[in-house]
Amino acid sequence: MKIAVLGINYYPEITGIGAYTAEMCEYLAAKGHTIDVFTGFPYYPFGEEFSGWYKECNLKPYSLFAKEKYNGVTIYRTGLYKPKKPNVFKRIFHEMSFFCTQCLRLLCINSRYDIIFCITPPLALGLNAYIFSKLKKAPFVVHIQDLQPDTAIELGMIKGKTLITLLHTIERFIYKKAKFISTIGEGMRERIIEKGFNPSKVILLYNWASLDKMDKISKTNNFSCAHGLNDKFVVLHAGNMGAKQDMVIILEAAEKLLNDTQIKLILVGRGAKRTSVEAFIKEHNLNNVILLSSQPKEIIKEIFSNCDCALITQSAKIKDVVMPSKLFGPAAAKKPVIIASSDDCDIARLARKRNFGLVIPAGNSDALVAAIYQLKADKHLAETLGGNAYAFVSEERKMENIIDNFEQVLLSNISH
Repeated sequence: MKIAVLGINYYPEITGIGAYTAEMCEYLAAKGHTIDVFTGFPYYPFGEEFSGWYKECNLKPYSLFAKEKYNGVTIYRTGLYKPKKPNVFKRIFHEMSFFCTQCLRLLCINSRYDIIFCITPPLALGLNAYIFSKLKKAPFVVHIQDLQPDTAIELGMIKGKTLITLLHTIERFIYKKAKFISTIGEGMRERIIEKGFNPSKVILLYNWASLDKMDKISKTNNFSCAHGLNDKFVVLHAGNMGAKQDMVIILEAAEKLLNDTQIKLILVGRGAKRTSVEAFIKEHNLNNVILLSSQPKEIIKEIFSNCDCALITQSAKIKDVVMPSKLFGPAAAKKPVIIASSDDCDIARLARKRNFGLVIPAGNSDALVAAIYQLKADKHLAETLGGNAYAFVSEERKMENIIDNFEQVLLSNISH
């Protein structure tokens, strides 16, 4: 197959959607498929400079177009506005700038494709995929990592009735024109079906875990030694710090744990709420918190191996519009998770079904403190939950199995 992949995020971004897209594309390329990726210049998490990558590629941060070959994949990049501290309006301009530059780039491409694979958010990229599919006479598929309009509405980021109607109209048009729709969670799939689409058109393409022998790395390692964590109970939050993630519950719990010198909290990542996290830590003198920016893969592996439990904290307003992938790193290292979320979201249901973590009410810092102490006191429980997490991802979220199955779906749709 010759596949065009449209998405705003890609390598060298090592977290979030970009990492999954790169792994999928490189895996399919290694199997003999021709993969062309149309993406932006790296920016995620917001605020990351990627100066080393620009220097290595002999590019400037304000470059408009670039083409490269990496791990068997041809990558076409276009410039976009990259806010360091995004808000709603900056995010809209960020996404629309990429929508426009990518559209221009696609109009200049002469190649033919068997299928076009569009990854959202941003939702507007689906319009580019539709236009490109018409020009190339090839079907397009929409893969949904986040039900963006629903998320923005539920978080109160978008309130105007006219804008909400417009977004839902665009969303429905894209989904209707797509050959089929894929998404990463059962709850998200049900949401899409409830919007009026045939269940046979909506399939699951789960995010996956990169096991990569993480369970073999010792808890005592270079990272733990450098930060004096060898004799501590380490609680980890790794990933984006944005509107969907409830960082307040973590900070309030850290404040309540200040007098316990045996517990350390590690917060790794960037995002829209990073500045307020920094301010809270400084204002409340939280010397039990270590705040780090996004880390290279090798260090992240050591961080996951060193932690005793990991946190997945979601806004109470978030239900089945996202499926957090924060589970996979801790699970690969056989660590339990504490999930603070609405009771009926995908990750909470999954944790109960597979018994890999403690589920607590969203926003309840007292419950979070209690859960941390429960895992600290009961090593057998922690080991059982961590083992169950590893079993879940190794049995049901193995990259090769998920992408191989999806490859067959793509092949069957081309033949029809």
